[in-house]
Amino acid sequence: MSAEIVWECIRKNHSFLRTSPGSAAVLSAEPGNLTGKNSIKYSGLLPVRAGGLNIVSNGKKQSIVLVTSSSAPKSSLPKRAFVSTGISKNNAKADNAINKVLGKAKPGLVAAAKAKLLKLKQALRKRH
Repeated sequence: MSAEIVWECIRKNHSFLRTSPGSAAVLSAEPGNLTGKNSIKYSGLLPVRAGGLNIVSNGKKQSIVLVTSSSAPKSSLPKRAFVSTGISKNNAKADNAINKVLGKAKPGLVAAAKAKLLKLKQALRKRH
């Protein structure tokens, strides 16, 4: 099925929707969503490759992780639906990793992913 048809079916009714009382904004908390907006461009639920950046804590150590939708066999299973890849804090290496993963599938998201990476790095600096 095409991504547009799937989006029309799930855009107003999926378990990751988040709304605030009195606010017109509709957000989404799905794992592959880069910005948290409920839109076809950023959605991680569609059959196209999705990608998102998150901070993961392992004890006291915190790292930045690129979460992408899996293309492996049995990727429809919840455990195998998304793959996490650690991102280097070195700017050049991080940019190469983002270009490699998101550049082919969703080239429009590369600039947004790089901007979010800079914000996450600033957030990590403030926490220390």
